Amino acid sequence: MLLNEIAEIIEFTDSDHLSDAMDIFNAEGLVHSNQLPFLDVIYDKAEALLLEKLARIGFKGRLHCVKTANGDYILFDEVKLSAQDVLTQFV
Repeated sequence: MLLNEIAEIIEFTDSDHLSDAMDIFNAEGLVHSNQLPFLDVIYDKAEALLLEKLARIGFKGRLHCVKTANGDYILFDEVKLSAQDVLTQFV
């Protein structure tokens, strides 16, 4: 998949599908990739674009993404949590 195709997928993802994940993220400071409508290729190839879009639509804080040992992704607020804290929660 080309980067411009990935960028289009991110850009045209309906914000309504993200509202529950955004509520969780803003309340708890993290959200699991299972609660987001993106394939792993989005996290692998266009993490910066994804985090930029999420910040634009209302995910609050300093967004960061970390991959777990299981291959899942966790988006978290670096102001509230560290990558190590997040990874210990999802072992």
